[in-house]
Amino acid sequence: MNVRTKKTGSPCVERLSQKVERLEECLLAPMAVGTRNWVQRVGWAFDEMIDAWNLHRTNFDSDDGQLSAEKLKGTMLPALDRRAENLQREHQRLRSSLEGMRARLDEVACSSSRSPKVLDLLRIRRRGRHLLDEIRKHKEKETILLMDNVSVDIGVGD
Repeated sequence: MNVRTKKTGSPCVERLSQKVERLEECLLAPMAVGTRNWVQRVGWAFDEMIDAWNLHRTNFDSDDGQLSAEKLKGTMLPALDRRAENLQREHQRLRSSLEGMRARLDEVACSSSRSPKVLDLLRIRRRGRHLLDEIRKHKEKETILLMDNVSVDIGVGD
């Protein structure tokens, strides 16, 4: 799918979104032609996704990142802080899940002398798609937190 879209948001967000889409495309690709090829493409997509996720985490969790104390301001700061802490914990959990899925893919690929068992790959496909759904929901929570922070900071409703 090579569709041009208008650029919005930061390059990090765009890159992460692109990698989520790419991984999902690879996970949904037919396996009938060859499971080894499928495993290889999905492995590359997982590697790219992990790199994009690490960059995303750095941009959000660093001392001057989107979830830093300096960026979260206003009267609702304690509530925003708790939500930011939860998102930071989710960052780590989702990173571990991505790495775990990548390791599982390698296990399945190496455990078979000829080609990986389709049933194992279908499980990886299902779990991978579930993980991508979690990442999308996480991104929504981040966006809502950032929007709430802007609303509080400029005094909407005063």
